[in-house]
Amino acid sequence: MDRPTFLEEVHVELKNGSRQAVATLRRYEDGWVVHRVAEEGRPDVEEHPDVFESQESASNAAKKFWIP
Repeated sequence: MDRPTFLEEVHVELKNGSRQAVATLRRYEDGWVVHRVAEEGRPDVEEHPDVFESQESASNAAKKFWIP
């Protein structure tokens, strides 16, 4: 099944103590998706399957997805 129409992409900085990462969030017609979380020196965390209603919700989920 194809995803609804892509609308925009934003990059959000994530921090946890001395660790830092960048989450790529993508907005589609049906909501926001965590596309990727990248931290230097570690493998990227790939797309989270859930769709979120807001950019803030997706950003919070990205942080939990990055550091469970």
